Amino acid sequence: MKIKKSIYAFMNGYSIGKSGADIALIELLKRLTYFKRTIITSKNGIKLCKNLNLTNISFIITSYESEVINILWIYIKRTWKIIFSKQIPKYNSILLSSSDFFPDVFPCFLLKMNNIWIQTIHHLYPHYKSRQGNFFINFIVYYLQRFSFFLIKKRANKIIVVNTMVKNQLIKLDFNKNIIKVIPNAINISYYEKIKRERHRYDTVYLGRLNYSKGIFDLIDIWKQIIKKNNKIKLAIIGKGSKKITNSLLKKINNNKLKNNIKYLGCLSDKQAFSIIKSSKLFINPSHEEGFSITCLQAMACNIPVISWNLKSYKTIFEYNLIKIKKGNIHAFSNSIIKLLKDKKQRNNISKKAFKYIKKYDWKYILPEYINILNNI
Repeated sequence: MKIKKSIYAFMNGYSIGKSGADIALIELLKRLTYFKRTIITSKNGIKLCKNLNLTNISFIITSYESEVINILWIYIKRTWKIIFSKQIPKYNSILLSSSDFFPDVFPCFLLKMNNIWIQTIHHLYPHYKSRQGNFFINFIVYYLQRFSFFLIKKRANKIIVVNTMVKNQLIKLDFNKNIIKVIPNAINISYYEKIKRERHRYDTVYLGRLNYSKGIFDLIDIWKQIIKKNNKIKLAIIGKGSKKITNSLLKKINNNKLKNNIKYLGCLSDKQAFSIIKSSKLFINPSHEEGFSITCLQAMACNIPVISWNLKSYKTIFEYNLIKIKKGNIHAFSNSIIKLLKDKKQRNNISKKAFKYIKKYDWKYILPEYINILNNI
């Protein structure tokens, strides 16, 4: 009998909430049942895997904290732990890195030896001076990604990117174009078709991590404009972030007297979250930077129109199947929401076209591309 190949999947950068990279890795590993699978992650990462029903898999735990306070120190500790754990064989295994975060990349660089290293890159961070949030953290994160790129170029056997824009950006940074493969994110569309609608409570929904780069504070400015014309429109915010960002968001909602219009629901199960999305009228995605946006894909699978900022990465991924607003134009974003909420026919037309378009991102079409790489690399 042929021995199963071993995959060691790095989700060592996981901290809080659910990112598209985390979801993509977990959903992929669910389907690679022929392989012997091990995830390198934190105690919180294991909890996420179990919540997303990833079973029959082994774990290597690199940290046990319940809340991440000093992210840089945690990254150093996790990286150190896995490098010296001696739990990863030096030969004949596949190292699969789910992100270009330092604790996912540096261990793969050192442990590659005669193993195969497959690296995923979702998007390139914009310059630290142009990002919202903590200047020092943005500075460190920007240059850590550039250092990760240096290591990836040196030793990775294969690089998977989620869109052609990222591929072209990497080629400009002198990556070997022959080892880069574009494989988009995927979802199980039938899962969302089976989700039952809740009793209608919210007009619009945001789902995602609470982070500056996700544009969550734009929602405050957008709703300040909306309530001037209609003070009954309600937004549900679903997701999780650090205590500092969450408290700051809630404080701004209260200070702007929006607590009757914006409801923070916290972190919900997928079943709860998508039931709420499916019963709403619009999905709001004000993210400032995305490599793909799996949440937009999920909302489209729920037959809900999506409104977002006009990011370059969306051009080839979603084409004209979401409503894209020029980044930063709060007035246009709020007007688009009000207009679409009044026009049920237009919402139905948009959602039907989008649902038909995204069928190509079903796992039954995407999984064979991964299988081909894993079997033939």
